[in-house]
Formats: sequence, C-alpha cells, structure tokens
Amino acid sequence: MRVALLPLDDRPPNLLFPQQLATIAGLDLALPPEYLLGWFTDPGDPEGCTRWLLDTAPGCDAVIVSLDMLCFGGLMASRRPTTAAEDVIAQVERLRALRAAAPKARIYAHGVIPRLGISVTNRRDAVIAAEITRLAQSDDLGRVAPSPLAQERWGKFLQVRARNQARNRAAIPLVADGTLDFLFLSQEDAAPTGPHRAEQQQLADDAQRTGVSDRMVIAPGADEAGCLLLARALTQARGVRAAWRIEFSPASCGQTIAPFEDRPLSETVAGQLAVTAAGLTGDAQPLTLIVHGANDAAGDWANSAAPPPKTDPAETAAHVQAALLIGPVALADVASANGGDLALLKALTEKGLFPNLAGLAAWNTAANSIGCAAAQAICRTLGQRTEESERAHRAFLACRAVDDYYYQSVLRADAVRRAEQMDADPYQLGDSWEVVQQFVQERLAALGNPWYQQAFKASAAAGERAMFEIALPWARCFEVEVRAQITAAPRNGATDE
Repeated sequence: MRVALLPLDDRPPNLLFPQQLATIAGLDLALPPEYLLGWFTDPGDPEGCTRWLLDTAPGCDAVIVSLDMLCFGGLMASRRPTTAAEDVIAQVERLRALRAAAPKARIYAHGVIPRLGISVTNRRDAVIAAEITRLAQSDDLGRVAPSPLAQERWGKFLQVRARNQARNRAAIPLVADGTLDFLFLSQEDAAPTGPHRAEQQQLADDAQRTGVSDRMVIAPGADEAGCLLLARALTQARGVRAAWRIEFSPASCGQTIAPFEDRPLSETVAGQLAVTAAGLTGDAQPLTLIVHGANDAAGDWANSAAPPPKTDPAETAAHVQAALLIGPVALADVASANGGDLALLKALTEKGLFPNLAGLAAWNTAANSIGCAAAQAICRTLGQRTEESERAHRAFLACRAVDDYYYQSVLRADAVRRAEQMDADPYQLGDSWEVVQQFVQERLAALGNPWYQQAFKASAAAGERAMFEIALPWARCFEVEVRAQITAAPRNGATDE
C-alpha cells in the first residue's frame, strides 16, 4: 500500500512521526523533498508542493494533504496575512486536479483552525502573544482594546482568522462533490471561549447543509493530524474498524478541559478516534486507550512556574496491566501539557510494561498525545507484523520516552537555561544553536541509553541495543528530534566487528 503525504511542516510530529508509523505498519510512504517544505520561519513552496502531489498521487492508494502547506507553505506561514484570500481559495480548488490525476485514490485533507495566539519567535513575541491570547478569549471582540505594543499584531491576527476560515469553508464543498474523501479541521491551541467557537459552528453548519457531516471531523489538535490520517488510510484499506475501549485514569479526568483545548477530554478522545475511522465498541478483542490525567488542574512543562499536577501513576499502571489481558493498549499521558508524568514513566518501566504497549505519547497538547498514541496502536495492530516493523515499533516507543519525558519534562528547562547563559534567545537560538544542540545531545543520550536497557530488559539481554540520534530540528529549544536505531543481536555466533 502506497500513501503520499504532504505534511503540515518539517517538524518531527508532522514529518518524522508518520515515517516511523509507516514503517511500523509496513506502508510505502511517499514524501516531498524537504526543500519544498521550508524550515522554521521560512515558508515552504506551495506551487512546488502542488506539482509534487500531481506527479506522485497517480501511483498511490491514498493521499494526505495539509491544506496549510498547500496554501501557505506550512503552519507558521498560515499565521501571516501575506497570502491573499483569493490566492488561498485558488489553491484549494487545485485539489480538483489532484482528484483527476488520481481518480481511484482516497484523498484526505487537513486544515487548521487558527490558535488563540500568534507565532512566538523571540522574547518580544512572547509578551505580545500572551496579550493577544488573553484578548481573544474576551466575550466581546468588538470592545477589546490592545496595547500599543500589540495593536498591529492584533489587527493581523483578526485578518488571518477571517482568511483561514474562508479557506476551511472552501474545502467543505470538495467533500460534497467527491474531490475529497474526508476532511479533518483541527482546532489549534484554544480555550473554552474565543472566536474559534463561532468559526467551528459555522463550519459544522456548512457540513450539515452540504450533507458531509459523516465525512468531516472538527476536533482539537494540529500536529498529530498526519499520523491520524495515516491510520485512517490503513483502517479503510484493511476494511476494518478498530474498536476502542476508553479508560480515564482517574475516571474524573474525562470531564476536565486540558490546557490549550476548548472541550472536555472525553470529547477530544471521541474526535481524535473519529478521524481514524475507529469505533468505540465492537470487536471481541478491542483496542484499549488509557488516558492518564490529573486529579486536579493539568500542568504545563513548558511553563516552569506551573506546579506539577497531582496524579496516581500506580493506578494508571494497574489499568495498563489489566487492559493488556484483553488486547492491545495505547496510553496517552495528558496529566500535563508539553511533557509527560515522570512518575508514570518510572512505574511503567519498573513493571516491565513498555514492551507490551501498542502506543504511547505524552507530547504537547492532550489532542496531540491522544491522536499519536491511537495512530501508533492502529498501525501496529492492523499493519504487517515483521521483524523490521517490530523493531520500528520498539524504536518509536523509545523515542516517545526520550523525547516526551526526558527532554520535554526534564532537559528542556536546562536547555533554555543554557541558552540564556550564553545570552541567546531560547525562541531563536541564532549562532548558539549548535552549542545548545550539542548540550542536548550529550545530556539526553546519557538519560536515554540506560533507560532503554532497563525498560526492554528481555531484548537487551538478548543483545539488542538502541542508538539515539538527537537534534534540535529548528533553532529553538521548544522541541527535539529523536531517532532510535534498534540493532538486533548478532546471529550464529557472529560479532558486530
């Protein structure tokens, strides 16, 4: 099965994660040349990406298209008002040519509903972004008065929202006429109040009026979309529906609203799973999704001032252990945003549960983690189970531990401090990028290697090893790129030399 993916941008969740999941599933994933995708603040090439899609799609069973890359050159570029609305709509219409080029392929599209904030690429942006996020949550946008510092950015923020809403609305008729098989409109960082609520309602009304509500999902998320739609492509190609059991730990966390989201966790879960074409009941041996939450307000590892949330990792580990007796288990750790619960990592490792997980994620927002963990479980469960795919699966689990827990929850704050000691801006490292990257590489490898030996004891005892490749993909401290090369034990008495 061959799938073409035009990703949201070149950050690891959008580009690397789908590659890793495709290997787990045994899929042939076609990706555009990275020079077409841009980098950090440099936008990608929408025209070049369009040509690549038209050239590549005819040989594919499924095509996944990020509308933000197609129209703007990526997520960061989609937050700028530089592209005119008429040019954006024209790019959406070019999907009709894609359908003509690949009449038998399933075509899935993903568009982002803008966040309640702006891109932060320096310390000054961080101050303005906080004000704009606060203003955007006002009950009456017509009466808000931004400070002189934020005045210009506020006007552009509203302009971008209107243009991007028009783009998302323009994609809905393409579902109705069969150009698109499915459309996922994901709500980036938000809150219970703000202009996005009216935008979502307008999009839902459009879907109902055109009769496509069953082929479109509006839900929290953004960077997990490529993984989710890859899982959908696999699910529909196999002609089965993954049937999910959902467990919240504690049970009450299902009714809480996670940071950067606008609805209870239970609704976020339902939306994410709907993108994968999954059911919530069904098979005698279903998949289980366990959502590890907080007993009180969720924390945020990117905000060092936030106190750690109260959690019960022993309870969640017990849920995992019991659910494994029923079937495959995916675990989404959402007790904090932007990182995982270190006590849960310790409990899972000590109980030897890591090798048995079908999916795991604890990065960024709750929707990001839920969607990623579910997509991995589907790729592992419905994909081809080979020696290579099993190693890829263990590697992805290891990457999630090293990235989501050891970097995001432990080392990122140290990387920020290291940058500040050099008088560098953590949001834009500039000439300090390589120095901070080397600091992260050395420290993270020192944490990850011994953890792998403990978490995968049986494989390690048989001679299997993990080699981590670590980088800061963009010139900032916010995310890390982790690749794990799993080497098998030598056979027939051979040595590695």
